[in-house]
Amino acid sequence: MRELREIIEAVKDNVDVTEDELKYALVAMSALSYFNTQAFEKLAEGKIKGKTFLSYDPEYQRNEHLERTRKAMCKSPKEWLGENHDFKSKEYQETRKRMKRIVEKLKED
Repeated sequence: MRELREIIEAVKDNVDVTEDELKYALVAMSALSYFNTQAFEKLAEGKIKGKTFLSYDPEYQRNEHLERTRKAMCKSPKEWLGENHDFKSKEYQETRKRMKRIVEKLKED
């Protein structure tokens, strides 16, 4: 499987990618988006509540974002996601089903 950046560039160049490459790239980009959302939440919380821990620092969050993105782009999305986040694994799907049930239960309350 190609590196994430190669898959993205292939799609932009209208070059065929495999279904697996596309699926894994989508899940990897979803994970990166989640990490970015968490970083913005930390920055907002730090500003609102005056928190000074390292994880609330804008420079720290920027550097983490750049490093995380660099690592993701330079690996295949499957490799970057790792075994614990491989959507094709039975264990992942079982965990996902449990988490979805918990979320649905929370929505009911």
